[in-house]
Amino acid sequence: MQRRILIVDDDEFVLSLCATLLLDSGHSVEQADTSDQALEMCRSQQFDVVVLDCMMQPGASFTAIETHGGYKTGIALAREIENQQNDCLIIAYTLTEDPEVLEWFDRPPLYRFASKREVAPSELSSLIERELRELEWHNESSKWK
Repeated sequence: MQRRILIVDDDEFVLSLCATLLLDSGHSVEQADTSDQALEMCRSQQFDVVVLDCMMQPGASFTAIETHGGYKTGIALAREIENQQNDCLIIAYTLTEDPEVLEWFDRPPLYRFASKREVAPSELSSLIERELRELEWHNESSKWK
């Protein structure tokens, strides 16, 4: 099934590689290399999944204090995306091992954490599909409660 995916990363190589691999897996992929660009895209389009880096420059949308100097831009960005996207899976795909980031994104079924050290870009598509199946199962089982 083709999913609409937004990838947000300030590393052009990672952004391009992930986009290419997800496109090859049959997904519709948009790319943003700044948090500002990602927010603008989320205001005008609906996505099934947003894959974002956490350590990025805050841009004009956030203050350095909100993002802890850029180390937690992903959390600030995810909060804003949450307000604009309905039932969108948000995956933090990052190198940070900050406990606050790990805890914030460990909130299934809509939020997940994936370390770039442990999940190769070639594994992103299967990770996304697995997490979306879990989200769909959760939504379906909620109807029966």
